[in-house]
Formats: sequence, structure tokens, C-alpha cells
Amino acid sequence: MTEAMYQYWGKAQQDDREAGAPYHLLVYHLLDVAAVAKRWLDASSLLRARFAAMTGLTLEQAAAWVLFFIAIHDLGKFDIRFQLKVLWAWQHLSARSNY
Repeated sequence: MTEAMYQYWGKAQQDDREAGAPYHLLVYHLLDVAAVAKRWLDASSLLRARFAAMTGLTLEQAAAWVLFFIAIHDLGKFDIRFQLKVLWAWQHLSARSNY
């Protein structure tokens, strides 16, 4: 199971010849977005208070839920229909599979 999560791209260039990194793994993208949101929440007591007030939860509970939903915001990208949008990336990552 662990290896499988490294077979999906989260951000990719349409053409593998384009400048820059050709793709960013989905699992890393999800973690990156959650890390940025955590920094944002940590830096803003007003934002934490607003989420807590809107949900009726404690500051810690509200932040945990917000970070959870942010972390899974692109969960649908694991779907093969999305992965095939950049065929070369899917083929490259699938070729690395040990299955």
C-alpha cells in the first residue's frame, strides 16, 4: 500500500518537455497544502477564532477539522480518469510500479 501512493501525480506539466519539474507527486501535494494551511492558521488567531465560532468547536478541534479537509481537498486526483489527463506522467509513474 505504501508504494502505491507514490504512483499518482498531483501537479504536472502537460508536456514532459516543458521547463521545470515535470510533475509533483499527489501525496506530497496534499501534505504541502496542509502544511501551508497549518502555518496560516498558526499565524492568525482571528482565523482560528472564526473557524471555531462557525463550527461551535474548540480552537484546536476546529483547526484539526480545517486541516483535515484541506489535506484531502484533491483526493479525487487519485482517480484514474484524472490521472489520465496527463498521460505521459501516468505512464511514467505506472512503469515504476512493483505490482
